[in-house]
Amino acid sequence: MLQDLNPQLAGYIVVRMRASGEVEELDQDAHQGAIPTAEDVGLVDEHAHPHDHQDVNDAIDQLSIEAQQELVALTWLGRGDYSAQEWTQALKDARERWNKRTAAYLTGMSLLPDYLEEGLSALDYDLEAVELRR
Repeated sequence: MLQDLNPQLAGYIVVRMRASGEVEELDQDAHQGAIPTAEDVGLVDEHAHPHDHQDVNDAIDQLSIEAQQELVALTWLGRGDYSAQEWTQALKDARERWNKRTAAYLTGMSLLPDYLEEGLSALDYDLEAVELRR
C-alpha cells in the first residue's frame, strides 16, 4: 500500500531511533549510579545521542512531500489513530496536514519506532525483512 515511501526507510528510522534509545537508557543508568562500560557503549552506535536524531531528521527531510505524508500516515496507523481499513483516510488527512516541520514532529515522538513497526505490520510489511534489506 505504500507508494512513495520505501519501507526500508521506515526500518532505518526504527533502527536509528531505537539505537539512540539504548544510549538514553545507558544515560539513565549513569544517573542512578551505574556507570556504563566501554563495552556497553560499544553495543550502540558511537555517534548516537539520546536527543540527537539529526540523521533521521535529514533522512525525512530528503523525502518527497508525498513520502513524508505516507510516513506520517503510517505513524498514525501504528499509533492506533486509524485502522488498516482506514489507510486511505489516514493518507488523505496526512496530506491535508503536511507542513515543513514533519521531521521534527515525527522525531519528537518517543514511541515513533513502535508506531512505525505497528503501522508496517498493519499494512502487512514484515519489519524484520525490511530491516535485513537495509
